[in-house]
Amino acid sequence: MIEDQKIIISENYGPKCIESNMLGKSRSRKPEGFVEIYSADEDGNSQQLVGKSNLVLYSGREWLLSRAFNIQNPYIDSSNAEAIYWIGIGNGGCELLNPLAAVPPTNDDTSLQSEIVFTNSPSPLYGDYRTGVGYYKKVLDSCTFEQDAPNSNRYLVAKVSATIGTGDAIGYSINEAGLFTAMSGSGGWNGPFHLFARVTFSSIVKVMERRLIFYWYIFV
Repeated sequence: MIEDQKIIISENYGPKCIESNMLGKSRSRKPEGFVEIYSADEDGNSQQLVGKSNLVLYSGREWLLSRAFNIQNPYIDSSNAEAIYWIGIGNGGCELLNPLAAVPPTNDDTSLQSEIVFTNSPSPLYGDYRTGVGYYKKVLDSCTFEQDAPNSNRYLVAKVSATIGTGDAIGYSINEAGLFTAMSGSGGWNGPFHLFARVTFSSIVKVMERRLIFYWYIFV
């Protein structure tokens, strides 16, 4: 007799991510976040393309603790004087032969898998210039604070916005993005940069007529 079996597979790198054990007490991973990506055309029409959890990496969490206490941790690369100023994008977030199958980030990630250049035109909006190629980071548009309704409406949410403009990354398939800390958010800054959070998603082909708008939420 053949017995049917049901196999259930679920994604576990978002809010249901790995739980760690400390002093015998289980605690869920914090901080965490959520990313929305919208496409906007020349006529101002917009459409949501992505809405999914991102991963705040070990490197980002180590920096956050050092920053919170304003004490430099000698065992990490990032400085407690850094802040989250920059976004980077890439095309290494999907399976090689399947541009729609995103590969989840891991806690140990320290960089994007395959970075994409934004532009080779100088502007106060860009940084991380690489000779002969162009700029690989872009300054965030804004950061605002929002109330968290499930937690007594306390201001526990940071909402970051960033725009991949009509002239940015033309012709590339974008399927990963990251928030980066640095000592400066001034145009032309060449680093160092340290990856705070990373998200992967199904590939989005960037054409000149399309702007991509990221809303990146961080919950603490």
